Amino acid sequence: VRARPGHETGRETGTFQDSRFYIAAGHRFAGSKSGDYENYAPGSVDDDGVLFALDSDVLEQIRWMHGRKALMMGTFSSEWEAIGSTDAPITASNVQVRKETTHGSSRVAPVHVGPATIFVGRGGRALRELAFVFESDGFQAADLLLLAEHLTRRTTATGDDPTILDLAYQQRPEPRLWAVRSDGVLLCCTY
Repeated sequence: VRARPGHETGRETGTFQDSRFYIAAGHRFAGSKSGDYENYAPGSVDDDGVLFALDSDVLEQIRWMHGRKALMMGTFSSEWEAIGSTDAPITASNVQVRKETTHGSSRVAPVHVGPATIFVGRGGRALRELAFVFESDGFQAADLLLLAEHLTRRTTATGDDPTILDLAYQQRPEPRLWAVRSDGVLLCCTY
């Protein structure tokens, strides 16, 4: 599920993961009954619908979700991972939800590139690569524009800094990451 590019007022986001369709509602996320994407009735059987809340000191509104080996979520102030224990799928009695990084995310839907999730940071000017780092046994979100901050800086003395509104990944013939800026400029990153 992708929101319209630049549509910041919408609150809808969702993704497929382990035969469930997950949707976000504020700081909570719900998973459909396994294989029945319109049935969210909770229960105690493993394939029943599930409902969870992010456990945080501040109210964390989920801005995007991305299904991978784990269910990844981005909020205004952090990025989260939800998994079932011991490589099992998420169920009502088998879930671990933990904060992985504290960069914050925009509402732009992320893209999956190899082992990483590429997302737009809070404010729309940073592009981050969320990936598991074996040495730290956790996720890190490197800034892909660290040496290219000028790509989201205004080009005239007046006006606002342009922000990234949408992302796309092209695998062939050459791997490229495309980003659309709010002023209509198309950015391309060799990845």
